[in-house]
Amino acid sequence: MKANFSTPAQDYYDMVKRQSRMLGDHDLYTVCHSLRVARTSYFIAHLLGLTSEQCRRVYYAANAHDIGKIGIPDEILHKRGSLTADEWIIMKQHSALGAGMLMQSEPMSGVAYIVWCHHERFDGTGYPNRLTGEQIPLESRIIAVCDSFDAMKSKRAYRDSLPDKTCQNEIEKNIGVMYDPVVAELVLENWQTMQKLQGAGV
Repeated sequence: MKANFSTPAQDYYDMVKRQSRMLGDHDLYTVCHSLRVARTSYFIAHLLGLTSEQCRRVYYAANAHDIGKIGIPDEILHKRGSLTADEWIIMKQHSALGAGMLMQSEPMSGVAYIVWCHHERFDGTGYPNRLTGEQIPLESRIIAVCDSFDAMKSKRAYRDSLPDKTCQNEIEKNIGVMYDPVVAELVLENWQTMQKLQGAGV
């Protein structure tokens, strides 16, 4: 499923693409990852029956959800081992940094809030504000599952993509914990389509 946007929506999307190109100079993997998450998030938003405007907003936000990583030092962003507690504190700033970048454009303020909340968890143990359940924007809840799906199914320099069953089990055990149950179930029910969208290239 392809997202087709027209002006002024295209103008806003071009703004995100410009920021993504800046991030690409810093971290190409994250840019490609974000494009894939945008495709799968748009698909899930459509399945949920969201309006055209909401689907567009999901696409923009997913495409920009990691844009704040442009402000994370390379030695943390590209570290192969586990991050220290202090490094995690810095890494967790990326959602707020990204939201701050997007807030510079008034038309992107709604998208900015979705980006700010994409690491909130359904049970309230996420960050930055420990929102729970429906306190978290639906668009952010969609991105959270699609983000995890792509991260697990992507091949990285330090590991191959994870087997389907491993990924599915990880999502299943986090239903109602990390993930909105309705969104997570839709991802699981449409696994093959999710994989096709992920593998469609960038």
